[in-house]
Amino acid sequence: MRYSAFRADEDGAAVVEFALVLPVLLLIMWGIIEIGRAFYTINNAASAAREGARMGAVCPLPLQPGTGQPLMLASCITNIRARVALNFQPLGAPLDTSQVFVTPDVGIAVTGPITVRIDYPYEPLTPLDWRFPMTRSATFRYERGP
Repeated sequence: MRYSAFRADEDGAAVVEFALVLPVLLLIMWGIIEIGRAFYTINNAASAAREGARMGAVCPLPLQPGTGQPLMLASCITNIRARVALNFQPLGAPLDTSQVFVTPDVGIAVTGPITVRIDYPYEPLTPLDWRFPMTRSATFRYERGP
């Protein structure tokens, strides 16, 4: 049998093989994109929480009469939340300031560290209604204490 006879039997085989492999390749590519996007979002949240905690650590607070401990102000917490929302730029829905939690709360004496926590619902690009809660926090010592 000649070579051309074998060659004629294989016409279109590459197209069929590619059609079989293409869905698997697309699934792998989609997974890589989704994992990269999730990794970017979680790193961005950690960076924004650090920036907010750093701002809270140097926020000027008034001293409580009698004890001399600094009191947390609402304006300081508002500024921390705004700084976190400004620094957190996810590849999806923007961060709402109600998803940023600052400890200690308003009117409480700052006797320990200041903690900023971000609770962000991560939504994958898949059309399914999947949400994964991502939580990142950062803690800094208050630097303007007595």
